Amino acid sequence: MTYRVAGGNLEAVNVVTNAVEVVASNVVMLKAWYGTSNGAISRIEQWVPATGAWASPLDALHINAIRAIRIAAVARSQHPEKPSVLGGTCDATTVAPASWPDGPTLDLSSDSSWRCYRYRVLTLVIPLKNVIFGASGS
Repeated sequence: MTYRVAGGNLEAVNVVTNAVEVVASNVVMLKAWYGTSNGAISRIEQWVPATGAWASPLDALHINAIRAIRIAAVARSQHPEKPSVLGGTCDATTVAPASWPDGPTLDLSSDSSWRCYRYRVLTLVIPLKNVIFGASGS
């Protein structure tokens, strides 16, 4: 399975059959970060976005540095909020949400009306158990 956000829906795509299933609605963003180390220790030293040099396909050097995966899904309210001042600009959300406490701010500016909605960020950290405990994949 692969996951994507399309048309405000979080979708699961079967990579074998290309069948698409809607998992959740009113989802505006899905982001992933890798918790990485220098490859020799188990402790996570930094969180890097799964883009650029860290995008698929990863080489062995990058794969060996990954200790965990952090996923953030951003959902918004179904209906826009009215401005607090009649005829004013939307102000339901004045600051873009953070991906996690003290994490990077999520850029919602591709939607000009993003301030009209309320948001909830759902995060999940997946430790790679075999990597952390030093077990081999076989």
